[in-house]
Amino acid sequence: MRLAVFGFSCLFLILAGCSTGNAKYGNLVSPPPATGAPVFSPAAGSYNSVQTVSITDPIAGAAIYFTTNGTVPTASSTPYAGPITVSSTETLMAVAIAPGYVSSAVETAAYTISLPPPATAAPVFSPAAGSYTSGQTVSITDATAGAAIYFTRNGTVPTASSTLFTGPITVSSTETLMAVAIAPGYASSTVVTAGYIITPPPATAAPGFSPAAGSYNSAQTVSITDATAGAAIYFTTNGTVPTASSTPYTGPITVSSTEMLMAVAIAPGYASSTVATAAYTITVAPDGKVLHGNTPVSGAHVYLLAANTSGYGNASVSLLNSALTGAFDALGGYVTTAADGSFTISGMYQCTPNTQVYAYALGGNAGSGDNTASGMLAILGNCPQSGSFTINSPFTMNEVTTIAAAYVMAGFANGATHVSSSGTPLAQTGIAHAFGNVVNLADSTTGAALTATPAGNGAVPQSEINTLANMLAACIGLTSSNSCSSLFENATADGTASGAQPTDTATAAINIAHHPGANVAELYTLGSAALTFTPALSQQPNDFSVAVNFSVPNSTWAGNSEAIFQGAHQIAVDAGGNVWIAGFSTSTAYGLMKLSTLGAVLSPPDGYMGGGPSSPNGVAVDLSGNVWVTNPAFGVNTTVTVSEFSNTGAPLSPSTGFVPNNPQLGVAIAIDAQGNAWLPYGFGVAELSPAGEMITSNPGTSGIRTPTGLAIDANNNLWLATGFPQQTGFFYEFSSSGAAINPPTLGKYSCGVAPGGEDETEGVAIDASGDLWSVGSEGFAKESATPIPPCSGTGGGFVYQIEDRGGDVAIDGDGNAWIISGSGGNGTLSEFSNSGSPISPSNGFVGILYEPITLNGYAVVSFADLAPDSSGNLWVIQQLYTGDYSHQMPYSFYAKEFIGISAPVVTPLSAGVKNHTLGSRP
Repeated sequence: MRLAVFGFSCLFLILAGCSTGNAKYGNLVSPPPATGAPVFSPAAGSYNSVQTVSITDPIAGAAIYFTTNGTVPTASSTPYAGPITVSSTETLMAVAIAPGYVSSAVETAAYTISLPPPATAAPVFSPAAGSYTSGQTVSITDATAGAAIYFTRNGTVPTASSTLFTGPITVSSTETLMAVAIAPGYASSTVVTAGYIITPPPATAAPGFSPAAGSYNSAQTVSITDATAGAAIYFTTNGTVPTASSTPYTGPITVSSTEMLMAVAIAPGYASSTVATAAYTITVAPDGKVLHGNTPVSGAHVYLLAANTSGYGNASVSLLNSALTGAFDALGGYVTTAADGSFTISGMYQCTPNTQVYAYALGGNAGSGDNTASGMLAILGNCPQSGSFTINSPFTMNEVTTIAAAYVMAGFANGATHVSSSGTPLAQTGIAHAFGNVVNLADSTTGAALTATPAGNGAVPQSEINTLANMLAACIGLTSSNSCSSLFENATADGTASGAQPTDTATAAINIAHHPGANVAELYTLGSAALTFTPALSQQPNDFSVAVNFSVPNSTWAGNSEAIFQGAHQIAVDAGGNVWIAGFSTSTAYGLMKLSTLGAVLSPPDGYMGGGPSSPNGVAVDLSGNVWVTNPAFGVNTTVTVSEFSNTGAPLSPSTGFVPNNPQLGVAIAIDAQGNAWLPYGFGVAELSPAGEMITSNPGTSGIRTPTGLAIDANNNLWLATGFPQQTGFFYEFSSSGAAINPPTLGKYSCGVAPGGEDETEGVAIDASGDLWSVGSEGFAKESATPIPPCSGTGGGFVYQIEDRGGDVAIDGDGNAWIISGSGGNGTLSEFSNSGSPISPSNGFVGILYEPITLNGYAVVSFADLAPDSSGNLWVIQQLYTGDYSHQMPYSFYAKEFIGISAPVVTPLSAGVKNHTLGSRP
């Protein structure tokens, strides 16, 4: 078999011409050699750029064939004719065939091409980089769609974290911008740099103003000049920056009120100047006239004075510049009235902004010869930061404006030339509101007493003011030889016959305002002798307190009067002088009322609602100015709830009020030094956080009826009136943690009337010494830890009632106690010194409008609750019964403001607790 095969093979080879090379068998043919394998250059591999691949073969004359699609190359494949461009990943396969050679082995070369993305086009700056004589607004664009451009101005290379170009860039000085563009799917562009050299022309000199900016008390004529020759000046007066399009300056500008001038200068070949600004504050005092009635007072010395802020009792500050007026004396510079009573003070004074200013005219001739006792006043008010006083020009100084000024500033005045305060923020607020109150009493232009306040809801006792003015007019006009002496004898500094007599009518008016219950008959007789001002009172009044009655919207109440808890303090004054009144009603929903310092109603017609109020009763103001009210268990309320409002009347408590459904809460409320609210709770006390959460509750000891009076002293201890009936005492003390203190720290020494077993103590108050004042139906009591003088606890108009309810009490800045007797009587208003001596007349103070009266033994008009303010005014709730007097229903109430009758006091009460200033002047 092997031979046969061999023989066949040999035969085949012989036939093919081959030779075995074996002599034995003859010569055989050898096979051709294989063509050398192709060689790729560069070699197969991974590249990040396009490759140009050459294929060579070591056999000369070899033809190379290749494929790029993975098929094995043959002589029928693409012949290699030159370098192959490989721009993406692919595999080359090649075979070489040379004549006389068999085909080479197939060679394979795989190329992996990972090309980077194309670069974003380079950004382009416009205008191009270069040198310029003015600032340039440079835009940057890019040719690649969707490219974002980032730039820098500080020499750092920009990246995607740099500032994004969103709009033209202002290049106002030499600087270099660098930018890079980045588009989706593209690599970042090259960074392009553009340097801008800004060489501006020299600037025009800045304009100058003459006179210079500043405060002036007369109109100014202002010139604007510029040091650059040929410069044009442009200016504005409305606060806008001037340009070449603004008003060109052609001559002096008259600045007659506070104004800001701004100017720019532009000269040919120069850049615009910097903008110059000049602010002119023009504070112009109005001119006036001094009249006795309608008769001019000539030759009077007119002084412009400001309230001193360095302490109570100090002399007023003279404002007129004697070098400009040409006249001065011990009081300071003054101007003299002309034959028609006129005077001019414009440009002759300077005042400190926010001090209170008034005019004082002394002496002069009203037609009966020179009268050195003639003294008249007019309130100018707040010295403005800018502009003019709000008083009209010319203003009138006469007997009516003197009475109005004397009463409104009584709390700060010791005489016509001694008006002052402590200078604290609250004192400045108080005296500003006091001076501002003059607009409710008299017209500064005509000098006439008003019948209604400018807001329209206040009734002004015009006849009483005119009667008071007639007392002064009798002296100023020298009605009789003893007109002045009669006035001065009955208008002494302390209201007594032995007191220091005034020397002019203005100081006499202030003394009457201080002691409105003194020598009423004598003063009325003097004021009735000559009716310079009409209408006047037709009969002698109870006293000469001046009170304005403010009506309160929708205040009619139809229910039993026992619902009115006088000791719960239904009225309170905040730090801004606003008056808050709990508008109690059992017949309709009624909210919290707010009056401004001028008595204008600031709350809605039905009061501030929301936050759970339903006919609120007790009211207290915290240190943040928020107002807390209690809602008694009447109408929709089955228990007492508590509501809280912001100072603007926004409800801060939920719709149900705080602590709903708690049957032990009482209606009195007070705020401690931490801003927490305290209420009677059962027979003890409860404490609410500023958020209205109950944090302390001590139900106390059985036997004490739920109290209606509550006060907090400077040690944060609480004092409660025990209510009715009396059992173990008529007042109790609790610590700041709510724990009962027994025995109380006060009461070792006392004076006044201790309530009987069936008398109800309601109002309580703490004075500056920490003593406790409480009011029962039979009188008041004062409790102390140290010896005090004896006092009767009655008098001064206090209405004595057995087995009835007490009233309300408040302490003013001089420590005097203001007391309203219980509603079982007439609800009269009485004043007592801090030692307990009565100051008010035997019928109390009543004011003129709606005097407390009775019918069939029951009160028809009576006072309820009260609160002194920081301006020296006393605010009182006055009830006017219009129905069945035997049951005292229905009724409406008024807010009655006794002008200047009390000493200014720290408000609110919580501030007195916090700062240990209860019963103290601010």
